[in-house]
Amino acid sequence: VGRRRLFSWGCVSMMITVIPAFWLIEHKTFFYVLSGEILFAVVVSMTSGLILTLLAELFTTQMRNSGSAITYNISLAIFGGTAPLVAISLAQATHYPMAPAIHLIACSLLSLLCVLSIKETHKEPLK
Repeated sequence: VGRRRLFSWGCVSMMITVIPAFWLIEHKTFFYVLSGEILFAVVVSMTSGLILTLLAELFTTQMRNSGSAITYNISLAIFGGTAPLVAISLAQATHYPMAPAIHLIACSLLSLLCVLSIKETHKEPLK
């Protein structure tokens, strides 16, 4: 299938399912929360398993370890570390509990645009 295509499917799936997942979680009953979390976990797994492979393919052999480690950890610190603060701030500022879901849709769209700009290399040997 190719990593680029699967990552793109993951981004599109996130944009489609994040609102229903948040809606389920908002109901605050065990079954609904569990269903929302499972839905969210399945969709996130489509992209999270591919991130390191995609990053490794972007760099040459001489720069692969350093390049992928630096880009992954800096982006995770900036965006992953501030995600709870952004989610709470959005929900409080807008008085709309789905505001973090809209933020996730925007991030998924940005990720989709980025992954569409890279070359698919699943049939080529790594250099």
